[in-house]
Amino acid sequence: MEVIELDRFINIRNLNRDCTVQLRNKAQELFENYKCFRENEYTSIKKWKNTSKIEAKSRPKIGVKEISIEMMGKKEFLSLMNKLSDKNKNSLIKNFIVRDSCVKIYVSISWDMMLRSPEYQNIYFDLLNYIKDKIKDSSLLFNELNKICEDTVIEKKWLPPENTLEDNDYDEFCDFVKWKKRIISTSKAFVMLTNRGWIEYKSIVGPLITNILDELNILLKSGGCKITDSLLEQLLILIDIIQSQQEDHIIEFMKVWIPMSDTLKPSTKFKLLDLKDIFERKMKNLFRVHKKHGL
Repeated sequence: MEVIELDRFINIRNLNRDCTVQLRNKAQELFENYKCFRENEYTSIKKWKNTSKIEAKSRPKIGVKEISIEMMGKKEFLSLMNKLSDKNKNSLIKNFIVRDSCVKIYVSISWDMMLRSPEYQNIYFDLLNYIKDKIKDSSLLFNELNKICEDTVIEKKWLPPENTLEDNDYDEFCDFVKWKKRIISTSKAFVMLTNRGWIEYKSIVGPLITNILDELNILLKSGGCKITDSLLEQLLILIDIIQSQQEDHIIEFMKVWIPMSDTLKPSTKFKLLDLKDIFERKMKNLFRVHKKHGL
């Protein structure tokens, strides 16, 4: 066994004591001569505390959330629209609670549904007619409906979006087909609402027909294009409500269009001839009525 002398332990302890004193003196010197080592509000190091807490997931509240009258009215109206049919419309409509503050919502949804499902346009009209009789100020309904129809003409929704004209891919083709279906439904809605006196011919339908005629005249003279047939289809529907002030306008165009029909593609030619036949029948019937009443 090796024996360690006591003096060696004493020397190590004294050496450690001397080092500690030297380090303490050096530290004091640094604090006194250099500001960066002095403790202040920027250099002080605060003890870090973990303040984050793991919050338990809150349980979902049970009960009906509060919703506005408008949201409630929209929900009720959509529910009704999804149930309407020829068989049940009378019973469902008469039990519908009409809210005056929701007139704009009623008109907006009804118009959208008329364009989505043109076969139910008469049913949606009956619903709007019921609402008109129930609200305090029916002019609110008429104004909102006429505004939507005017925007359709002003914003040129009767023309397809530019990104649907090239047919570069399948999506563009589908978008064009959707637009075409929607605009044909729009023309049918215009005819129905005009015949029932709900929208103004002078500010809505008249300008629309004029715009379509002018656009067609430009396109047909240049040989036609993708949208030519769609414009003719709109005109074939709207011709039923064309008023006398625009009849001369159409006659002048027909004098130019018919002779050039053989140079157009078959689909355009046949639609143009259909338009001619329908317009001629309309004019003959009008002549018979005038003759009968001595006009």
